Amino acid sequence: MEKSPISNNQTEQKKLGLKDFEKMDNWQRLGIVKGASPEEIKKAYRRTMLFYNPDKVDHQNREGSEIARLIIEAYEALQKEKIFFQKALWKRLFLKWQEI
Repeated sequence: MEKSPISNNQTEQKKLGLKDFEKMDNWQRLGIVKGASPEEIKKAYRRTMLFYNPDKVDHQNREGSEIARLIIEAYEALQKEKIFFQKALWKRLFLKWQEI
């Protein structure tokens, strides 16, 4: 399991630049491990957006809004992925139940 550069503890976090965010996958952008629950994803999204709020970041305004856009895209992609897997699981369970 690889460690995300975004820590759960905000005091340990350092502000990453746009180039760093572009290199990360969706899980790393939110600072969570793969396979996190939907509640953990939502909590990490809120925490990361507060930390990288475009109105509060030290970077240029354009870079801050680009980072916020990447965080939002990562959250939406992970939510869609979780919903897809949940639907697939329910479908498999339903089909197994019909076989019985």
